Amino acid sequence: MKAAVLYGENDLRYQEVTTPHAKPGEVVVQVKACGICTTDVKILAGESTPRDLPTILGHEVAGLVHEVGDGVKGLEVGQRVAVYPIASASTSSVWPTGLTGGSPNTSVFPSLW
Repeated sequence: MKAAVLYGENDLRYQEVTTPHAKPGEVVVQVKACGICTTDVKILAGESTPRDLPTILGHEVAGLVHEVGDGVKGLEVGQRVAVYPIASASTSSVWPTGLTGGSPNTSVFPSLW
């Protein structure tokens, strides 16, 4: 898959990266749209640097469920979803949890679009 990978200040490269696979309790989302937030802009400008470089920016995404790991309920391949990286639904029986951007506290919500 292709991704914009940050290597450092003003060093963003569009390149091929390894496609992730869903582990138990995880969901892989094929991103169809990604917002750019103020944090992303500040990171690119060098005002804030992620601990681990290189890294893929972009945490405000919507797309299609590409793969569902064991134990994930309520989501299926091809379903439209929006990722909300701030809220964790890991203790909720209503919303299934997913994984994106390396954060186990990210929630994947069914989308209405």
